[in-house]
Amino acid sequence: MKQHEAIEIIMKGYNVFLTGAAGSGKTWVINECVSKLKETGKNIAVTATTGIAATHINGVTLHSWARIKIYKEKELFEKGDKEESVIEHIIKRDNIAVENIFGCHILIIDEVSMLNAYLLTAVDMICRGIKKKPEIPFGGIQVILSGDFFQLPPIPDPGRPMKYAFQSDSWLQNDFKICYLEEQYRQFDTKFITILNELRNNSLSATSLEALRSRLHASIDSTIKPIQLYPKNDAVDRINLEELGKIKEPVYRYKMSASGDKDLINTLKKQCLAKEKLELKVGAPVLFIRNSTNKNYVNGTQGTVVGFKSLDSRFVKGVTYFEDDDYNDGEYEDDEDDETYENNLYPVVETCDGHIIDATPEIWSFSKIIHYKEAGSDGIVRTQIKEEMLASIAQVPLILGWSISINKSQGMSLDYAKMDLSQSFLKGMGYVAISRVRSLEGIILLGYNALALMVNPQIIAVDKVLREESENNRLALCSTIKEEFCEREEVEESLEEEDAFDNYKAEVLTATKEFFRKSVGSLLIRDSLEIEVLVDKLILDITQSKCAVQILERNFTSPDKEKIAM
Repeated sequence: MKQHEAIEIIMKGYNVFLTGAAGSGKTWVINECVSKLKETGKNIAVTATTGIAATHINGVTLHSWARIKIYKEKELFEKGDKEESVIEHIIKRDNIAVENIFGCHILIIDEVSMLNAYLLTAVDMICRGIKKKPEIPFGGIQVILSGDFFQLPPIPDPGRPMKYAFQSDSWLQNDFKICYLEEQYRQFDTKFITILNELRNNSLSATSLEALRSRLHASIDSTIKPIQLYPKNDAVDRINLEELGKIKEPVYRYKMSASGDKDLINTLKKQCLAKEKLELKVGAPVLFIRNSTNKNYVNGTQGTVVGFKSLDSRFVKGVTYFEDDDYNDGEYEDDEDDETYENNLYPVVETCDGHIIDATPEIWSFSKIIHYKEAGSDGIVRTQIKEEMLASIAQVPLILGWSISINKSQGMSLDYAKMDLSQSFLKGMGYVAISRVRSLEGIILLGYNALALMVNPQIIAVDKVLREESENNRLALCSTIKEEFCEREEVEESLEEEDAFDNYKAEVLTATKEFFRKSVGSLLIRDSLEIEVLVDKLILDITQSKCAVQILERNFTSPDKEKIAM
């Protein structure tokens, strides 16, 4: 399925599971749908299973939206020695949950590969209870799930089996329409795409394995330092700060600014990759952590800090060839720029492909749709909609680019990466790391274990079903495809009917000629052409034998109108 086809199905109001391989554009489709849905005035809850994933779609964590926080399965569903379970408490007494859910029309949940089945069930029950529609899945909210089950799996509670979201009763009851994106926007090398597809099918060929092994301690033809991916998070910050300290250049510090509700600000800070205090130097490798097509970078774009540009002038610290560069500071407004950004200088980054980017601040925010009534110039009162900002933070959209955890790299498109997969402890970890990179030549492997090159066989079986269902939905639900399909069916049916008609006509013609042959004594036999004209008339209502006899008698009886007995 193509992106525009998935968008069409979502916009028609179906419950949807949007999936596809890494780099197929799932996040882009979600953001595009959110933009379109906001125009309808509907209340949209944009959530994800992790804070980092939530920032990619300008959303919040599912746990905070539904108020399920970090409760374990037993705590959510069982009362224990309390009067009510956590779910019952949320439905009856949690005013924030009621505010989030009661007026909600559409719920988006991203990165569902990491969503436990019991959590999907819990959210379903809470929505039904708050919406006061216990018989309708999610209380009638349109639910859009997004993710790839080949990515990192859910973490089960201790002593409990791991169950994916698709194993939840709520999944089965909600009749999700599968939209499987088939096009690839991250990798374009067919050899590398083949390797990734083989990894997804647990069928890595000897040729593909050898291609991966060729990247063991390989070199990269680039001035950009490849970022190192780690299975665990503990060493990442330490390595970045140690490497920054080795650069003998002045340090420039950027402090995050914030406004709005304090609790929401704290939530934004926790789930965002942006640093509250960012330190940079000329020569430091960096990663962009937002998508910004008009500024020519996406989440994961790699580059090197080559200088610092003044907010108030065209002067660049560290380099001189930008002095004549046009600078537009109108994309970000902040009355406290001088206080918020030390040195009043913005970093200038050269990317892998040679683009020069002024890394001015980006905004991460929470907002909601407000409905209000207003009289127009004609005096008629109409319902209007507007987006109200609840909380926001602003920071330069960069992090240091020496190292990052595999978990935090989800959703990124990296040009160059160094990875040690010898410590992989989950199936699929190798695929997650390798699929972050745009090309095979951009990978340096430091090692790998057998687990790194394996995926869960259960997911392979599920993936096959998802692909089949997606194709069925594409044919049945997409208007352009459906019209083409119907037109094709009509043509095929028309050709089949035409063939059947010709065969039928030939049979009737043969039978009629035989009739004339037997009745030669009482009929005036005419030429073959007239007989065929007669057959055409007969076929108009061949099932009415009396009518057929009358036509025969009227056209071919002897002059004395002798009756024919058929």
